[in-house]
Amino acid sequence: MPKNKIQTLYAKTPNQIYRYGWTDSAGKRNQMKSYKGETKKDFSLRCDKADEGHDINERMTVAELYEKWHDSVLILNSSKADIDQVEWSWDKYINMPIGHLQICDVKRYMLNDLLSLAATTPKKAPKCSSKEYRMKLLVEPEYLSESSLKHIRGTLTRMFNYAVLELEININNPAVKLTIVPKVVIYEKDEDEDVDLNSHFVYRESLERLFSIPSNFRLAIELILYTGLRPSEVLALKWKNISKGVIRIRRGITKYGDSILKSEAAVRDIPLSEPAIDLFHEQSHYLKEIGHPHSVYVFPLKSGKKPTMSALCSTFARMVSRTKEWKKIGRKYHGESLRKPVDFTMYDLRHTFATMAAHIMDVKKLQYIMGHADISTTLNIYAEIEKHSVDEIPYDISNMWGAEQSPKIINIEDKIQSKQGDINTRVK
Repeated sequence: MPKNKIQTLYAKTPNQIYRYGWTDSAGKRNQMKSYKGETKKDFSLRCDKADEGHDINERMTVAELYEKWHDSVLILNSSKADIDQVEWSWDKYINMPIGHLQICDVKRYMLNDLLSLAATTPKKAPKCSSKEYRMKLLVEPEYLSESSLKHIRGTLTRMFNYAVLELEININNPAVKLTIVPKVVIYEKDEDEDVDLNSHFVYRESLERLFSIPSNFRLAIELILYTGLRPSEVLALKWKNISKGVIRIRRGITKYGDSILKSEAAVRDIPLSEPAIDLFHEQSHYLKEIGHPHSVYVFPLKSGKKPTMSALCSTFARMVSRTKEWKKIGRKYHGESLRKPVDFTMYDLRHTFATMAAHIMDVKKLQYIMGHADISTTLNIYAEIEKHSVDEIPYDISNMWGAEQSPKIINIEDKIQSKQGDINTRVK
């Protein structure tokens, strides 16, 4: 039974509702009303929870709240990747500053200070990192990216929303309208370097150095550059997804294995460009050479098994390290380096595609190809765009990389069908 009397408003009418008032431990007077269609019995149970909640839940610490939310909500409703991000945010940045505080003592300025501290604290080198990387961090410290700070803010918001909405703890949600101010680091360029170190765009010389290194996944990495696909989408490609002049994106392979796509917008059919056609044709011949002509996946492992994200990432890291050039004395290479390895990530290839395509494609067309759910993501990253029709997408991408532009789309389709015929024959 509730401690106080439940009042009935608009009795014996269709709009009848119930109201309950109580005083919390801080002496503050609170009220709540019944939901539409809620019976008095159900409302009475909510009143009991409100009475108990302000006796018990207000004294709950943030650490206890996290454990309760983690076990009852997060584990049951989230992906493995999301769980790992939340646990990383909690262990590294949230638990130490506020984990010991009671929920009612947490204020918004504390959470803003927590985010500011996370943004301005330099990263620490992992124990397994090389000595060269540790020295680099001492000279050029790295800081959390904006996306990492958003993960921390999201953990705080979801946790306190659970406290207010599910546990019905009567507090002002301190995680509302938290601000993120990432630390901007501007590095000075070398005198002989014209590349913007803060840019995600990869220049042609660096691309040529990378793709000159032979590798099992070299063509898969090239496909990211030619199509703008995410690495997980490239790994999940099967030969049956390539037909009728398009690449059908339906699944992904992340470091946790098979996965659904990032959003509904990521489910798309991308028109085949001429470089992509040539690349698939080359890959089909490569599979014949290594003895796996009937592989289901376009880019399997050398053993013919299903590809993995760890194999792709380690291959890319080896390719990057092998672009470093050493001084040669006679037949042997000396321990003195003449040229540093290329400095970009696999995801920068996707950014490079989009940055170049942004100058020759309509913004909605580019949003579709990139698989962005929100057009603001496309507009925030990429530059001004010229308008073309949807049918010109194969020309745009082909012409972007220096391929000859065909006068009619039927010429492109003929090439697709002829090379697709070889692929289909191999699969059968």
